[in-house]
Amino acid sequence: MRNFKDKLCIVTGASGGLGKAISEQIIERGGIVVGLDLNDEHINKVATALGDNFHPFSCDITDLEKSRSIFKEIKKIGQVYALFNNAGITNVDLFSEEVIDPLK
Repeated sequence: MRNFKDKLCIVTGASGGLGKAISEQIIERGGIVVGLDLNDEHINKVATALGDNFHPFSCDITDLEKSRSIFKEIKKIGQVYALFNNAGITNVDLFSEEVIDPLK
């Protein structure tokens, strides 16, 4: 992974699994992370664990107005270097039996 010294990165889905790991790696390499996640409690726990270079925001990225508001706040932190668009949904079914509705 590259050097992220003083680079501002946005990580969606930042409170769990892969998103948290990405955030950790960026911060270990000197970067600053804006972490977005639906779960307020979880994103704040990640912020406590990762320290001052992690800026938590509770956000449903499908809510356009809320996202616009948060991006105004992010601009105050600095210029965005990278976006790690990691947010997603989980639907535990066999692929062969998948129904399209949960994916809409």
